[in-house]
Amino acid sequence: MTPDTNQPDRATGIGLFVRAQGRDRDQAIAWMRAEGIDERSAAAAWERSADNYQALLRRLARRDLTVAACILGLSVVVAASSYLRGWGVNGYLIALAVLILSAYVARNVPTRLRGRPSAPDLEMQRWMRGRYPHLPGT
Repeated sequence: MTPDTNQPDRATGIGLFVRAQGRDRDQAIAWMRAEGIDERSAAAAWERSADNYQALLRRLARRDLTVAACILGLSVVVAASSYLRGWGVNGYLIALAVLILSAYVARNVPTRLRGRPSAPDLEMQRWMRGRYPHLPGT
C-alpha cells in the first residue's frame, strides 16, 4: 500500500475549514485523527492552516480594496463628466452616491488586513456552524 502524498494538504484543508467555522483546535485534530492523520502531522497542519487563513483574509481585503478603488474611479469619472457636460447637481449627487458605495465596499479592509475576521466573516462562521453542526470524528 502506497502512502497518501496528499495527506498534508488534506490536513491543512481540514484545519482551514475548521478555522473558517470559528471552531477550535481540538475539533480539527479529532477530525484529522478520524481521517488517519497522526498527531504530529495534525498539529503542524493546524499551524499551517492559521497562516493560510490569515492569508485568505488578507487576500479578501485586497480584493475589497481593488473593487473599492474601481468604484472610486467611477465616481471621479461621473463627477468630471458632470462638470464638463454641465449636468449640474444631479451628476454630483450620483458621483457622491458612488463615492459612498466605494467607502461601504472598503469598510472591512482594515480588519481583514490585520488577519482578523470582519463582521461578515463572523456571520459566515455562525452560518457554517449551523450548516455543519457536527464535524467528522467529533
